[in-house]
Amino acid sequence: MLTKIAKKFIHQSHLTDQTFIYKTRALLILWAATTTVMWLYVFYCYKAFHGTNQTVVIGGTIFSILHTLSPLIFLLTQSFSVTGLWISLTGLSFQTLFCLYSGGAHSPSTIWLSFHPVILAFFGNIPLIIFSVILNTFIIITMVILGQYGFLPPNILPSLFRDGMIVTSYIGLDVLVALFTILAIRFNNSKNKELSESKELTENLVRILCHDINNPLTTMKISASLLNPEKGELNPKVLARLNRSIQDVQNIIQSVHMWNVHKDGKITLKNEQIPVAELLEHIHNSFPERLQQKSITYQVNCQANENAMIIGDRTAVFYQIINNLLSNAIKFSYENSQIMIDLFEQDNFLVFEIRDQGMGIDPDHTEKVFSPYIPTSKNGTNNEKGTGFGLPIVATIVQKMGGKISIHNRRIEDNAESGTLVKLLLPL
Repeated sequence: MLTKIAKKFIHQSHLTDQTFIYKTRALLILWAATTTVMWLYVFYCYKAFHGTNQTVVIGGTIFSILHTLSPLIFLLTQSFSVTGLWISLTGLSFQTLFCLYSGGAHSPSTIWLSFHPVILAFFGNIPLIIFSVILNTFIIITMVILGQYGFLPPNILPSLFRDGMIVTSYIGLDVLVALFTILAIRFNNSKNKELSESKELTENLVRILCHDINNPLTTMKISASLLNPEKGELNPKVLARLNRSIQDVQNIIQSVHMWNVHKDGKITLKNEQIPVAELLEHIHNSFPERLQQKSITYQVNCQANENAMIIGDRTAVFYQIINNLLSNAIKFSYENSQIMIDLFEQDNFLVFEIRDQGMGIDPDHTEKVFSPYIPTSKNGTNNEKGTGFGLPIVATIVQKMGGKISIHNRRIEDNAESGTLVKLLLPL
């Protein structure tokens, strides 16, 4: 139940950060525990003060109802600090009211005042913690002074209830402090893991950047070698290809930057309409030099409507997804082989299948290749170097755009002599 509520909050806030998920669940656990304690106190008050003083019973019921509404406050504000303060103040108000009619500073309920800075330490911030300590100190001092001068209402708490509440208060406080200590330890471990992964992902992004710009840099190098300005031979097609490759490098750098910012939750990928025809044009224009180097031919079989539109980030689709997948197909294909590219529509997706006649993929690596934390890199058929970080970024972007991607060994899938099948689904 708590997990479902947490997922609803996460959906409302458009956040998927693991820290947010963890703190949301912890907040709900706190709410459930403290709400139970407060309604138990309402029951105590009803039994202890029934027929003698309705102020505590009515006030406690009101504060408990407000306390119970804490998830609604979080849903509206999406703020851990505001919700933590709401939980703390509603509980503190009830406990202060109870203290006034059960001995003031000597009430068994005063022990609970020390728990409020713990709540705000976990879900609030330093100013709120200081505020809580100052407020608690003020309440205690005020009750001591009022008690000395006889301004407090008489203590009407029966001795039997007093002894029972002392025991249950200590036990309840011990349990909640222990619970919070466990949550704090787990949260700290989670943050350490998150920081470690963030550092690793940053390092991976640098490697991915180097990996992705290799193709346009190769095109630039070959194109530059074909230019001969001394003889006045400036082939317009070669110049256009060189300019396109330079633009490719810029787009790739920008795309990786956007992905990194998106990973931090600061930006989202664009939802653009991209004609299938533009996708085909990009395939035909971006890889002739790489294909020529290994004497690889390719064939595109498009059964999809070329005027159909896929939905996604244009830069990410062209320069991260397509470039990575086709670069890998070329890298792991044998010389004088063929790459087959099939495009067709299926269930509101554009299906993009790439079949090569290369070395294939280890069946144990078909899922691991999409993880940035598991090294699966290997050299190509001509000993081309790789980092193994191209597919993880492809998988991340495809997932963010609502698509799907899978990779299979063709020896198993269709009894081919060798090779790999990559199946990409992009939403139409």
